[in-house]
Amino acid sequence: MTNDRKPPEEPDDLTPEEIEEEEQLAAEERESIWSVPRRLRRWYAAIFVVQYLIFLGLTIYDVLVNQPAAGLVATILAVQRGMTANILNIAASAYATLEVYMLADWLREWDRNRLRKSRQQARTERQQRQQEAQQAKAAEKASQAWYHRQQAAFQAGIPFDEPPPFLTPNDTGAENNSSRD
Repeated sequence: MTNDRKPPEEPDDLTPEEIEEEEQLAAEERESIWSVPRRLRRWYAAIFVVQYLIFLGLTIYDVLVNQPAAGLVATILAVQRGMTANILNIAASAYATLEVYMLADWLREWDRNRLRKSRQQARTERQQRQQEAQQAKAAEKASQAWYHRQQAAFQAGIPFDEPPPFLTPNDTGAENNSSRD
C-alpha cells in the first residue's frame, strides 16, 4: 500500500511571506457565525467587561433605588437576577459592536482595493498615452526627414520616388503597377 499523501510541511520549508499569510488566515478563522475571530478576541473581552461593569452598576443602582432596605442578601440576589437576565444581551451587544468594526474594516479594504485598481488602470492608460505620443513623435520626425529629402532632391533636380513613411506598400500602388506589366 503506497502513501500518496504528502507529509505536512515543516515550518523551515515556508518563506516568511507564507508564514505571515498562514498567520493572517488563522487570525481570520471562525468556527461558526457566532464565534469571534482570533485577532479580535481581546477587543471582544474588553468590550464585554466594560459593558458588564456598566450594566452591573446600573443594576445595583436600580435595586438600591427600587428595593430600599431589603437587606444585603436580598440586594445581592436581586443584582444577580438582574445580571443573569442581561448577560446574554451584553454578550450579543459586544459581538454586534465587533461585527460593525469588522464590516467597517472590510469596507475599508474593499475601498483600498478599488482605489488600487483604479490607480493601476490610470497608470496603464497614462503609459499607453505616453507610448502613443512617442510613436506619433517618431512618425512626425520620419515624415519631416522624408520631406526634407524630397525638397533637397527637387532643388537638386534629382528624381525622388521614395514613398512617404506614413504610406504602406499597398497605398503606393507599386504592387498594382507590377501586376499590369
